[in-house]
Amino acid sequence: VVPPKGNGSKAPLVAWSEFQDRRSTVDEIRDWYANGRTGLGVVLGKPSGNVELLEFDDMAAYQRYRKLAQAVGLGDVVERIESGFLEASPNGFHWLYRCDVVEGNQKLARRLKDEDEKSHRNDNVKVLIETRGDGGFAVVAPTHGNVHPSGKPYRQLKGCFATIATITSSERESLFELARSLDAMPKRETHAHVAIAEKDRADAGERPGDYYNRTNSWQDVLGPHGW
Repeated sequence: VVPPKGNGSKAPLVAWSEFQDRRSTVDEIRDWYANGRTGLGVVLGKPSGNVELLEFDDMAAYQRYRKLAQAVGLGDVVERIESGFLEASPNGFHWLYRCDVVEGNQKLARRLKDEDEKSHRNDNVKVLIETRGDGGFAVVAPTHGNVHPSGKPYRQLKGCFATIATITSSERESLFELARSLDAMPKRETHAHVAIAEKDRADAGERPGDYYNRTNSWQDVLGPHGW
């Protein structure tokens, strides 16, 4: 446990690097919460027994992810995780689970923001799904008050810390692969890559595979199958 500040930043009250290697003591926690703080923060990974958090920051992405998980045979894993620990954040949902393999924080799926979503000129990217992994910090339920900039609370929906589910490393990788499939950021080609591709086409003519890739999209391939 490391409490977050109550100023809307969601940042930890103290430097949490020390607590990446050890757990906070009961005396420390009593001192931190002596003034009636309303925020609860946790350091993920090894200090918490290999706990990792999967965070959905977008309601539509969460709903689409759950639907796809059922379609590809991951429905049972999702149900196991959510039965163990599911909470609503002000913007979406949090899953907590344990796994032998836990890595650092990762952004798994993103998209470009609409103009009305931007808080400033360069605020262009919306994170849809990300993790808080080894050494990462997260705010969790029953946080309320002024911790989140919206003033909205974090609400426990299912389970608790004592019932956090354990998943296998292969289940974790499958969940991550599914999340990455929802990434909607534009793909960038380097100038060198484009130049080489254009030279190859000029030298040898366009190959059948190149023509297919140029004239078809993933929607053409997967759409007829309900994806």
